[in-house]
Order: sequence, then structure tokens, then C-alpha cells
Amino acid sequence: MFMKSKNNGWGFGFGDTNEGSRGEALSRFLGFQFMASNGLNTSVLYRDSNNNFFVSNRWLSTSRDDFVNHNPDDIDPDATTGCTTLFVYYLFSQLTFNISSIINAGASPLAGVYKNLTGDPGDPFPSFKKLLDDGFPGQGTISTGPNLDNPFPLPGNIVLSVRRYRDKDAPGVASLSQMISAKNLGQVRALLNSDRLASMLP
Repeated sequence: MFMKSKNNGWGFGFGDTNEGSRGEALSRFLGFQFMASNGLNTSVLYRDSNNNFFVSNRWLSTSRDDFVNHNPDDIDPDATTGCTTLFVYYLFSQLTFNISSIINAGASPLAGVYKNLTGDPGDPFPSFKKLLDDGFPGQGTISTGPNLDNPFPLPGNIVLSVRRYRDKDAPGVASLSQMISAKNLGQVRALLNSDRLASMLP
């Protein structure tokens, strides 16, 4: 009902009762966040490697096809929802967008959520996949928790970076405090989001 009422691309794009692989990813993400933020025991989500809530390894253990630009009608715990769930966590933990921003940036396909958030018209899948290929080579999978759907942040060259912002848009500024003062902004996130493309330059 939540996704249907939002009507912004997250769910029910394939029928009145189906949230599809985008909505399934958001459901899994929000479900874990709800449990964690309310102090609930998330270990109940994991019984063993073949019987648990987490789906990301179902994609990592395959050829890692692109389900960011292509979101089929799929709500099963499989490679498709593994990829889409990982991508939502990538937006949250790697690129550091908050939950409300991610929800409000809904789009179809899932790549559109990234574009709505960043203003970057490029394809996010290659950078997303490379980050995971580097972190989990071959068909390597996530083996440490507590959240086996969230391996982020991972080392990579596409991150929200004060240094990159300064080098591109504030040359000659020696310190972060000087940069904030010059922009008359009170927090780092606001500063970086004021020119997110510059901040994310590799």
C-alpha cells in the first residue's frame, strides 16, 4: 500500500498486487532498517546459508547481469532481487543518500533512482558492478554480517568526497571550515550535495 500510494515508480508497475523487483528491493531494505533502528534482533533473519532473508549473494554468485537498468516482474529471492537490493544499499551506504531521499527519488528502471538523486545522466551499473567485482572477485559472496545484503561502503573511486569537491570547485581553499564558511553552509552534507556531480568525480 505504501508504494502504491507513493506512485513514483517503486512498486505496482506490473499489476495491482505486484511490487516487482524494484519494490521488492525497497521492501527488503526498509524491513531491515526498521528492525535495526528499533533494536530488534536481526539475527533471526539468518538460519543458514541456504535458508535466510538475504538475497544479495544470489546475484553475486552468478554472472552478475544488469538488473539495474532492466527490472523484470520478479519478487522471488533470486539473482534479480539480489541485484536490485544491493543497488538500494549502494545508494544508501556507498553514496550516502538517506532513506527519505531514496524513497522520494523512485523511478523505473532502478537506474532512474540514481539519476534522480545525483543529477548524473550516466549509466550507474558499470561503476556499481565494478565496485562489487573488485570487492568480491569472480563469484565471491558476502560472508560477514549482520546484514548480508549490505557490504558497503567498499573501497572505490566513485564516492562522495570533500577532497574532490574542493579540487574541482574550490581551488585554493585550504580547509573544510573555510569551504563551509565561503558557501555559508552549516553542514558537510549540504555542501557536497550543492554540487554532487563535482563531489563524485573519480
